[in-house]
Amino acid sequence: VYAGTSFGFFRSTNNGTNWTQITTGLNATPNVTALLINNSDLFAGTNEGIYKSTDDGLTWSQMGLQGKQVSSIVAGNNRIFAATFNQGIYYSDDNGTNWTNLNFNSSNQIPVYSLMIYNNELYIASQGVHKYDSNLSYCGSIGLADKYVCNLLVNGNSLFAGTNADGVWQIPLASIAAIKETKLEENSIEIFPNPAKELLTLKYQQNFSSIFIYDISGKEVYAGNLQKKSTIIDVSNLPVGIYNITLKGTGFERTSKFIKK
Repeated sequence: VYAGTSFGFFRSTNNGTNWTQITTGLNATPNVTALLINNSDLFAGTNEGIYKSTDDGLTWSQMGLQGKQVSSIVAGNNRIFAATFNQGIYYSDDNGTNWTNLNFNSSNQIPVYSLMIYNNELYIASQGVHKYDSNLSYCGSIGLADKYVCNLLVNGNSLFAGTNADGVWQIPLASIAAIKETKLEENSIEIFPNPAKELLTLKYQQNFSSIFIYDISGKEVYAGNLQKKSTIIDVSNLPVGIYNITLKGTGFERTSKFIKK
């Protein structure tokens, strides 16, 4: 049994009764945020990139993405995929030796919380749910664009999405099978850093003219005008919590969320 923790990697040979911390080949005690068993190899996603073990976790070797905080690792269609927090999604066709940026979004600023492979297609839990086909072509957003999706699960004929403070959502698989290729940047609002402590940056492609921020009770705590395709907002005076951001244009609007820490 393997366990990744904020204090490093642990291994049990007696079904979890006793645990041994393994550090050989690891940089000190990295924060291990994801584990993957791919054939006979074990991969660990950490706050310092990807590590790989070929001997059941006894020794480790650095396998790239140094300096990136990995949030999820999955394997499918003869590829390994690694998601990072605000630094993009990467894939490897050679079992982790080399990594290629999937270019999930142009600035790699949308946070990615987890990945899922279903029928050789890649599903992304992020600001909404997104999908790539088996040829790595972007199929589009499946929905929940105003929510931060943390986990995905297929059960029966439905896809379930667990969100941050917005409950669990369900969509029939049949309704997403025919999603066509679209451009992610046309409809998305990039918000970073998220969570934010002082300054919050927003980037978008649509012609929004005004912005409003509401606390969790619906009270307006900020209002302003927009003229460019990006803006920076000082949120240092806002209390810690979850906020809704609404951007409005002529005849349309978009709502997203951010966390004040």
